[in-house]
Amino acid sequence: MAYYCVKCGRKLPDGAICPCRIRRGVPRQEGGQPAQSGVSFQNILRLNDPDYDRNTDYYERGKQIVPDLVAPCENEIPIRQYHVVDIRSRLQGLWAEGRIMVTNKRLLFRASGRSFIGRTRVEQEYELDEISGINISHGVRFSLFDFFNSFLLAALCGTLVYLLLGQEPAWLLPLLLTAGCIAAMYFLGRKRHRWKLVLSTAGAMSAVKLLFWAQVGQHMILGGLFTIAMTLLFIAALIFLFMSGMKPVVSLAVMCKAGTDVAIGYQSMQHFRLQTAQELLPTAETETAIQEVGAIINDIQRLGDYGIEKWRSAAREAQKV
Repeated sequence: MAYYCVKCGRKLPDGAICPCRIRRGVPRQEGGQPAQSGVSFQNILRLNDPDYDRNTDYYERGKQIVPDLVAPCENEIPIRQYHVVDIRSRLQGLWAEGRIMVTNKRLLFRASGRSFIGRTRVEQEYELDEISGINISHGVRFSLFDFFNSFLLAALCGTLVYLLLGQEPAWLLPLLLTAGCIAAMYFLGRKRHRWKLVLSTAGAMSAVKLLFWAQVGQHMILGGLFTIAMTLLFIAALIFLFMSGMKPVVSLAVMCKAGTDVAIGYQSMQHFRLQTAQELLPTAETETAIQEVGAIINDIQRLGDYGIEKWRSAAREAQKV
């Protein structure tokens, strides 16, 4: 019978001690027990995890929930696993990776990662016969936290540009800076909204300097062109400011036939539009999980062995590709 560490999930031989429980650099007495040399001030404050091990994969990447992390049931066959969500909490300093596995007997959800104070792990499982439906949604939300961060960053950038350009009317440096910001926004990626916000703000403040120079020199035509450029850049900055507050979000709910109405339920939580709790972020496999998990469960429940072989073959073909 295989044994697994209750802390890191590592498979162990009978009677062995997991390396994650052996602290490095700790002197040992003759009996093999660590010598007591007092408690460090750092451990008293608990600012970090005293059991942190650099060689331990806290995110369990490249491992299958069954059988690498969870002992299999009798005649249990793993079918498909998906890295469906990333779980983040900025206040807790938490980052965890959540995966769903479907076997011929169970549906398992396991999230493992780290926070400021140590390891975090969530595991839930349910018998496949009791599952009545699954809901995985992938959308967007407005984050007031990200909105204010972007606003402060844009205000700081605009102020620095205005101060660096000085109070004297000039045209060469502001013109080069405006043109460079517009060109950089064009070449940036489609979803780099925060960087585009910084560039459009810097370009708008440079256009203000150009407008000031045109008014001092009484260049009416150039003044009109610089006014148009300044207006368009400020409008672009406002658009990118709101777009930088829009963040992807995932919600996960698995319903069961009896007992409780939700076997597994996770969604991003906000209070007064501030992200104070855990938020669920999509991954590269989220869309695939949305398309396939419900079909796998339904085929196994209705078709039995044929449904199991069908999706195992599909999983092997996907691995080859």
